Amino acid sequence: QDAYDKIKDLDNASDEVFTVLHDLLGKEFPTEDTTASYTRTFATASSTEQFIDQLYPVDIQYSLHIECKVTQDGWRPAFLRDMLRQRQWLSHNKKLDFYITSTNCPQPYSIYWKVRNVGSEAMRRGMIRGEIKKTDQTHQIERTSFYGEHFVECYLVKNGICVAFDRIDVPIAWH
Repeated sequence: QDAYDKIKDLDNASDEVFTVLHDLLGKEFPTEDTTASYTRTFATASSTEQFIDQLYPVDIQYSLHIECKVTQDGWRPAFLRDMLRQRQWLSHNKKLDFYITSTNCPQPYSIYWKVRNVGSEAMRRGMIRGEIKKTDQTHQIERTSFYGEHFVECYLVKNGICVAFDRIDVPIAWH
């Protein structure tokens, strides 16, 4: 109740919002300067993300399934969806081979991939990504480099319309 009473009349425009939150949440809460810098970085980084419905009309008519084979020298290969079912996060320095396993979409079609890095480490490194790229390749190779809950999406575009889509989450552990 004490905490609520301290913040109930505050908003982002209040001069003391950061002071009050810092007092309530401790020294780990970011300062106003840090938050302003983070906000500028996020605004710049997030502006690189593209969305398929901004590029093409979307009318999902076909199924698409992607998978990811996870490999690293000295380790047995695994499939990312199996790891996700077991609630395992990926470690660093893994090779990720994303690929189309099946679709019922008749050819011809174009293949687009989107790799989106999420989190403060991605922002700090300037590696948010999120662009949708036409590759016409059934595989997309990536590496695990840094912590975050990332994702990869694949789209099939036929006659100028996105007709199939799949997504797979890529959670990468801190260490």
